[in-house]
Amino acid sequence: MKALVIILLTISLSATSLSQVRLRPEAGMNLSHTRIKYAINNRYEADRTGSIARHRAGLTATLFNSSKMYLETGLFYVGKGYKEENIEYYFPDPVTGAFKPKDTATLYFKLNYLELPISAVYDISLGKYGTLSPAFGIYFALLTGGERLFKSDMDEERFDLNVGPDIRDDVT
Repeated sequence: MKALVIILLTISLSATSLSQVRLRPEAGMNLSHTRIKYAINNRYEADRTGSIARHRAGLTATLFNSSKMYLETGLFYVGKGYKEENIEYYFPDPVTGAFKPKDTATLYFKLNYLELPISAVYDISLGKYGTLSPAFGIYFALLTGGERLFKSDMDEERFDLNVGPDIRDDVT
C-alpha cells in the first residue's frame, strides 16, 4: 500500500513539471447517511437512521495537461458518520429483575479521515451557462479517529475511537 501511494505521488509530482499547476483551498460540508433495518420477531422495523452533517477541508491541486482534460488531486480532512434515532435501552427492575424500558436515545458515530483523491476531469463547455466537469478516479483514506456519542434525555456518554496498531478494543 505504501509503495502504491509513493508511486502515485511520484507520478503526480513528475506531471507537474510538464504542466501548469493550480493550488486552491477547499472547504465545505459533507453529508453522510447509513441505513440500518432491524429484524424483530422475524419482521423488519422501520429505518431509524438519519443523515449527519460533517466537515470537509483541504487543498486541491489541479494539474493541467490540456485545455479540456486534466488531473486533480489533493489532501482533505473529512468527517463522516451516521446517527441512529429512537433506540430503546433496557435496565433490570431492582425488585423483579425483569427488563423494563428506561428511555429512548440517539446514537452518533462520527469518524475523521485523511483523504487523498486522484481524478481525471474533462471540461464540457455549455456556452453562456458555464461548464460541466465530469470526473472519475479513486481515493485513499486513512482513519484518524472519531467518537461515539450516546445521548438521551437522562444520560449522555461519549467514547473516543482511537486508532493505531497498538489499540486492541477500539477501531484498528
